[in-house]
Amino acid sequence: MTDLNLLARECAYSTADIREEMIRDILVCGVSSAKVSEKLLQAGSNLTRSQAVTIVQAHVETQVQLRTMLQPDISGNQAFQEIQTKQEVDL
Repeated sequence: MTDLNLLARECAYSTADIREEMIRDILVCGVSSAKVSEKLLQAGSNLTRSQAVTIVQAHVETQVQLRTMLQPDISGNQAFQEIQTKQEVDL
């Protein structure tokens, strides 16, 4: 995002609004995840750059959490399976 912001500032566009729209459009068109693209497009024409960044960041954070949950621990067990098993025992 920092590089994109710097590039946008160097452009000869007259208003900050146009730069914000261009950055938003680059985010929408440049996302590699089909799920994220769908969410961004569902937001419609009222989608702001800030909202687009929030949606992308939420997706990235979710993917990190999922990888952590599904990653085997030192004993070779998956943390998610341990939680699920504990819940089944508690029931």
